[in-house]
Amino acid sequence: MKKVLLISMMILSIIFISGCVQESKGTYKMDYYGTEMLFNSNLELAKDIPVYPDNATLKETLFGYNVMGLRFAYYKNDTEAAYYAKALVSFASKYTKMNFVRWNYDMNGKISYTMLNQTDTLTYSTEEEPTILLLGPAFADETKIVVENNIVKVYAKDLEIRKGEYAGYTDFDLAMDKIILVLAED
Repeated sequence: MKKVLLISMMILSIIFISGCVQESKGTYKMDYYGTEMLFNSNLELAKDIPVYPDNATLKETLFGYNVMGLRFAYYKNDTEAAYYAKALVSFASKYTKMNFVRWNYDMNGKISYTMLNQTDTLTYSTEEEPTILLLGPAFADETKIVVENNIVKVYAKDLEIRKGEYAGYTDFDLAMDKIILVLAED
């Protein structure tokens, strides 16, 4: 059992590190108030991810004046954990930069991660500390973002890693990058 756990942790670490390395190369660049942000997913595709009920609600939930912290949550799933980690690390990096540049507010240490069991509920989400809940293909009929009661549900229909010119990203990366694009809107 320990050997399986150790091997799983090593594989996740390798995927995590490769995601961070890819993050630093970046395919797309965005200037946010003089700060360059790099993306490895295709932002043209990310722009097409639908947001329910609308972009303004998403922006107010995650980037309002009262947001003091952020939680990420996901249901335990060993096969999807690496995809969660890659998307969350990339998002957290950009989100932290944006808060510092725009609001001069340091989010370091104010972002937490929670693994849920199937029976867990998100009762701790508040206006001051909203939650981003990642939901993989078992929950998704399409890749989309749904905002409900201080919870941003990110659905990813497909976790196949893209190949070709803009390679190495999944629907989670696209949806999380869509959130960054919405937050960057004036």
